[in-house]
Amino acid sequence: MDLWRAETTGDSAEISRAHSGIAHELKKIAVIFSVTDVLGTLALLHYVCTNLLLCGLSRAPLMFLLTPADVDITNIQHPKQPKKIPILSYQERTFRLLNVFNAQQEEEAHAAWRDLTDNEGKACVLLEEPHRFSLWRLVKIDKALLNPVAPVAYTKACMLMIQSLYGDVEQLLGAKQAKKFGETLAINAQKPMKEAGGFGGVLRINPLAEAPPRWEEDDLSALLLELHRLGVKFFGRNQFIDRTLSALDVLPRDDKTVFLTWLQASLLGNLWLAQ
Repeated sequence: MDLWRAETTGDSAEISRAHSGIAHELKKIAVIFSVTDVLGTLALLHYVCTNLLLCGLSRAPLMFLLTPADVDITNIQHPKQPKKIPILSYQERTFRLLNVFNAQQEEEAHAAWRDLTDNEGKACVLLEEPHRFSLWRLVKIDKALLNPVAPVAYTKACMLMIQSLYGDVEQLLGAKQAKKFGETLAINAQKPMKEAGGFGGVLRINPLAEAPPRWEEDDLSALLLELHRLGVKFFGRNQFIDRTLSALDVLPRDDKTVFLTWLQASLLGNLWLAQ
């Protein structure tokens, strides 16, 4: 298993140490069992075959030929430069972008993919898209960077918007419609709702006085997208936005400003702020 882990990460030093370990074990077996002895020979052959099999299997996952449907791609902050860098996630591994090839460079893309694996022993992904190919190399990334917790100001603002729109549904359309609103939001945004203790938890928490849930930015995006869809469903296009956003007036000015700036910069800005 040490060999499997070493070759999966593509670390040449680790691979060398793993192979040395196998050689050492073979020497110990040769001492314990005389190779002229039938049982000793069988034991030695079994050990060799098992490790050769593991070696073959460990090399197989080093090369991945994938499509966008197979992976997740996230942009994270570069540790030393003021820019975002794309990170590809697949089977709990992370890869950074190395090169991009256009559709006419398919042979070059495949050659670079094979060279990186065969000659450098690096785990890599060749991502096939309709109009291009991209080559990605295995890297270790702090998983927290892939799913950053949203700033508290964002979470407070999102909770106020949910509570406000729910209150309007209840007041103007009745308790039956309000219940349907809550059930639908809980179904279509299950992860953040669960972390808040369900839709009832979202209503009970006072975001101005209590600690809000630790939602990730993707959670906020999912919630606000679904919240807008429900607003359109219950009140019609753009008939609810001003009232819902007015709930943010109770936030400290800085919190409101940073949230609206984030909202404007995201794709959600076209839904909530472009009227």
